[in-house]
Amino acid sequence: MPMKQMDIDFDKPTTVIVTVPDADPNSVGAFVWWALSGPLSLEKLKEAWSPELQDITLPEPPGSSTALRRAVLEQQSKRRLARPLADDRTGYALVDETNDAEKALAYSVEVQVWLEDGKLLVKPETHALADPLRVAYERHLHTIGADDTRHWLSSVVLPRVLHLRLREGGGVYFVPNTYIRIFRLVVGAIKHASAHRIFAVPAQKSEDAVEGILESIQSETAQEVERMKKELQDGDLGVRAITSRLVKIEEQIRKTGKYEELLGRKQPNIQKVLEEMKAHLVEAQIRAEAEAA
Repeated sequence: MPMKQMDIDFDKPTTVIVTVPDADPNSVGAFVWWALSGPLSLEKLKEAWSPELQDITLPEPPGSSTALRRAVLEQQSKRRLARPLADDRTGYALVDETNDAEKALAYSVEVQVWLEDGKLLVKPETHALADPLRVAYERHLHTIGADDTRHWLSSVVLPRVLHLRLREGGGVYFVPNTYIRIFRLVVGAIKHASAHRIFAVPAQKSEDAVEGILESIQSETAQEVERMKKELQDGDLGVRAITSRLVKIEEQIRKTGKYEELLGRKQPNIQKVLEEMKAHLVEAQIRAEAEAA
């Protein structure tokens, strides 16, 4: 059966439940990716946020420093440059670049803007750029940009739905059937609050699909274990850091087990590698606790 691309969209995200992949007994989940454009309204996201999603942390607006940087970058142009202030102030200077008759470059500081005691200060206060900077700063304080949404999806939402990264560097992911409903509720709320587009293609339970998913599990596990091995070899991990790695290994063991159930394929080699890494971490934890005593 050919796979059909779906642009997930809900007119009423709080009342509609989408179960397209679940309706196909041959589907094991969905391949997902997104095209993010413009801001996301946190207020509208909360309006459409289902009670079933209460364990997923909502994105947070950027801090004042990030809002300032974004406001300043909006004022940049081909001949207007943003430069950090040289002193201890958290701020920027907008510098205009000009050519003289001999084609030599000259630079003039147009305006300086910085944060002081939580307030935005602009010098000179009456410069033509002062009001656009203030307005942009206030807007960015309450705006969740595309980069913020991308980070939230990758670091909060996808781990909740037991995703797999299918391409090096991210961009295309797999969400198993058992978590598709939760994922679609999140997507429905995002659609209600933004112009972001999120796509899903049902993954049929074919040999190629199963092999591709298993290869992704193997790659993910290998990268995680190698990273932890190097950290242990470097010897810089304290008790707290080792404990956090143990939690991650336990999560990876559970995740692998879930995928074994989903695909009907045991992965003893992966589980062996994870259990060995867990044992190394437990030994390191015992040593670290003894040294700290």
